[in-house]
Amino acid sequence: MPAYDTIYCPCPNCGLEYPCQSKSGECMLAEFSLLSASPLVLEGVNSGAPFICKCGEKFMVDTHTRKTLIARGEKAMLMSRAERIIEGLRVMVDKPGLGVLAEHNELHIVCSGHLSKEEVKRMEQCGWMQERDSETWKLHL
Repeated sequence: MPAYDTIYCPCPNCGLEYPCQSKSGECMLAEFSLLSASPLVLEGVNSGAPFICKCGEKFMVDTHTRKTLIARGEKAMLMSRAERIIEGLRVMVDKPGLGVLAEHNELHIVCSGHLSKEEVKRMEQCGWMQERDSETWKLHL
């Protein structure tokens, strides 16, 4: 049974198309360009980042802008951390309709449906803060 899809992403240094695997989405061994991949497939593209091109450049994908970035400095570290947090969040909170929004240095999520006391406790232990409407949570990166 297939376990991933491939997104071809251009190296920000030389432009060579690099095959990046994503385990989010249907995982049917499909191949996509960075621009044609669905948001769901694109969500898991940085699980193997930083990617190392044949030219030696390390890079990752900004899933919001659909551009590749050289993997150096604070922005690259924040993006990598955000990707790992989102993956972990899907394990912590088993709810359909989990929406995620990255904005500046914060991640915002909306959980449709009531969270159990145990799920709330896990969220708080990981640094998430619940908003007034109780369905929205935020995490400062």
